[in-house]
Amino acid sequence: MFTGHSIIAGVEFVDNIHQDMLKYDEQPYNVTFSVNKNSQNWAIYAQDEFKIFNTLILNFGLRYDKYTTFGSTINPRAALIYNPLEQTTIKLLYGEAFRAPIPSEHYI
Repeated sequence: MFTGHSIIAGVEFVDNIHQDMLKYDEQPYNVTFSVNKNSQNWAIYAQDEFKIFNTLILNFGLRYDKYTTFGSTINPRAALIYNPLEQTTIKLLYGEAFRAPIPSEHYI
């Protein structure tokens, strides 16, 4: 059943212990913004590379991220990779990506 498949899976955990931000004016000294936060995020991902023929590969992946600050996201990826000649590769790609906001983008 799994002949020709190469499966990769993993997990990731990030614990942002301190996310301290301070914005101030120098003259006159005035604090305009101050935040002391922490956050965690974790992810699980899997990818399957299926070698259909020697020259044709189907690749599919999925990643789930969970953020304590604002929720979760699911991002799929897929590729069809064709090697008609030794030095030629043709790829049909699809993917969705997500970049979590940095603390200054999220809290300001």
